Amino acid sequence: MREVLLGQSHLDTMYTINSVGKVAFWMEKLDAAKLLGEKCITALLKSPDEKSGLFIEVSGWLLQVYISQGRLDDAEALQSMAVKYTERVFGGNNSKLIGLLLEQSKLLIMLGKDQDAVDVCKRSLEIVRQTYGDRHEAVDEVQEILRAMLQKVHREGTAKQ
Repeated sequence: MREVLLGQSHLDTMYTINSVGKVAFWMEKLDAAKLLGEKCITALLKSPDEKSGLFIEVSGWLLQVYISQGRLDDAEALQSMAVKYTERVFGGNNSKLIGLLLEQSKLLIMLGKDQDAVDVCKRSLEIVRQTYGDRHEAVDEVQEILRAMLQKVHREGTAKQ
């Protein structure tokens, strides 16, 4: 009803769709959550200005829906879209990208795209260093993730030989 009265792209409607979608996800109603999340993302892409935080929130839980459903290709496309959207709205080296890039690198590992995952994680590390300097716990955390990825790539490369 609210959607009919206010129009699909109205900000209040998007927040409502987001809330209902999250509840559907928590209740493990994944098909309903997927439909609501995709509807919200589509509407948010049409007018990105003041809704950027909402886009990141919706794409975060929708990503988990896709992963839960085994739709890793859809998850990769959504995560890539979220990174590009965030770059466009906030700039290419904004701290908001750090978590998105780390999630993207984990997803790439799941897809077997190990070298791509390492490259994305390295980019995240660069942004962390630019944002916080070299002596911050976030740098240590991202370096640890990168180290684990590099070890995995090395182990798999050695196993193939």
